Amino acid sequence: MSNDPIVPLRRFAALHEAELAASALDAAGIVFSIQDSYVAGTHPELGLAAGGVLLLVRGDEFKEAEEILGGTSTMRAPEADEEDAEFTCAACGGPLKDAMADCPVCNAQPDREVLTPRRTYWSIVRLKLWVLAITLAIIFAPMVWDRIAALPERTVAMAAYAVLAVIVAMLLLKLLSRFDSRL
Repeated sequence: MSNDPIVPLRRFAALHEAELAASALDAAGIVFSIQDSYVAGTHPELGLAAGGVLLLVRGDEFKEAEEILGGTSTMRAPEADEEDAEFTCAACGGPLKDAMADCPVCNAQPDREVLTPRRTYWSIVRLKLWVLAITLAIIFAPMVWDRIAALPERTVAMAAYAVLAVIVAMLLLKLLSRFDSRL
């Protein structure tokens, strides 16, 4: 058995995809390991949130394993140089071997949004504003309900239809904006 280091070959979104690739490697006699298989097997949503399942092979078998799986590895060969990098990381500006490689400097992944302190801060502010709005709505709901009950039934019905129409229009615009970026 070789003392070569174990290197990442490919990252999969689901455990069953990694197990299919592993069975092909096993049939060829390549030593492999599946990282994070327990989490992805018991809680698939957590496995996906953690970055998926990583298939690892020995360094001397990387090329052979890459050929068996179709040569579309998103990882780089262990002997690749950092100096001939053509791409830069969007998060830190570090060199990348290819556009789909994980950044060796900041560990950013190309298919995920990089969290910055500013993005995290505004996400927390947005969450606090929603909690505040819902709390105020719960507090003032009985007072508003008493005032609505005092109005004529026809007025309340017309107001309810108007609010419903605005909500439906907003949902339609949101749905249409997914198909046409001009909206």
